[in-house]
Amino acid sequence: MITSILDNDLYKFAMQNAVKQLYPDVVVVYKFKNRNLKQAYTQEAVQVLQARLNSLSELALTAGEEAWLREQVPSFPDDYFAYLRSFRFKPKEHLSIELSAEGLLSVDAKGLWIETILYEVPFLSLVSEVYFDVIDKDWLMKSQNDLAKHKISRLIQNKITFSDFGTRRRRNFETQRIFTEALRDAVDLFGSECGVQGTSNVYLAYLYELKPIGTMAHEWIMGASALFSKDDIVHTNQAALRTWRKVYPTHFGIALSDTYGTDVFFKDFDQELTQDYDGVRQDSGDPKKFVDAWVQHCQNVGVDVGTKVVVFSDSLSVDLCSDLQEYCRKRGVVARYGIGTHFTNDFKKASNPSEKSPALNIVMKLDTVNGSRVVKLSDDKNKYTGDTEAVKKVLKALGKSSTIS
Repeated sequence: MITSILDNDLYKFAMQNAVKQLYPDVVVVYKFKNRNLKQAYTQEAVQVLQARLNSLSELALTAGEEAWLREQVPSFPDDYFAYLRSFRFKPKEHLSIELSAEGLLSVDAKGLWIETILYEVPFLSLVSEVYFDVIDKDWLMKSQNDLAKHKISRLIQNKITFSDFGTRRRRNFETQRIFTEALRDAVDLFGSECGVQGTSNVYLAYLYELKPIGTMAHEWIMGASALFSKDDIVHTNQAALRTWRKVYPTHFGIALSDTYGTDVFFKDFDQELTQDYDGVRQDSGDPKKFVDAWVQHCQNVGVDVGTKVVVFSDSLSVDLCSDLQEYCRKRGVVARYGIGTHFTNDFKKASNPSEKSPALNIVMKLDTVNGSRVVKLSDDKNKYTGDTEAVKKVLKALGKSSTIS
């Protein structure tokens, strides 16, 4: 269950404020996608999901939550807090859910961008929670605390700076709460410089007095492609990033690199933007190739790579973080890691504890903005999202192969 309006990722609130300031009348549609068609839903599960989604309408920002969030994010203006105080989810108005005969969920969120932007993360977390409550019960909850402490200890020993990014893919709230508590314990034991940055989950950061972590998501850049660069998709990244800085001149300074592919991004991420932003986030493709491209890019634009940060956030594990940390050290790259599923949905089967209980592989992305189709073209083709014809059109405009599987 979702018990606080802040049980969401920080970047959703950051983007909601930006939308409020710049695009309060924009209408959007989000679409849900399950990348693993073998993990089907049932009618019983849909009914449970619907009930839990309907309960979102009961959530409201508390005075204590607001006071804390004001301290944590001073760049949020008073008018945004006034809006957030009055904000209520309207799932019966905004969400439509259908189930096919094959058990595939079809879900749309439709409405004003400012009103629908907060659905994605709680919706995805509830889809996962209900699936493992109702359909797949062959998993073990025990030992999550020990597992969390072991992973955190290894990361600290390897001098890795990291955050929890696991809200959207968590098995349930309790799993993420256990992990966040272990993060708090690590900070108390090893000190604030131990490498634990915080969590993207605002509510858990509030409960455990950790730093909320986040910046922007693909949807900010996807939205830009429809709002002010419809005829110039090649420069959508630049337009979106410059507009973002109008809202947040000194805060939320990590630029997302793969909305239309890293190659397109670096061509558009000029010297001014490279200097202005604190760093970049790598969310798909080969992370080591990205490091090499980032080093070369900084050399090309005359920026000291050691003054910037790369945040890795793509399917990370402790082992992968350790490997990347060594590679980044050799290349002089400052690295941070946002770890998701590996933290909050790493389970074994009850029937066979030597076998993993796989997490859902689910996403919910913008589909249309003011009636215009938008797409995401990651460095991994399997992560493309959007209408097939729209994807082909954008690929062609970017000079890429429009053949997709």
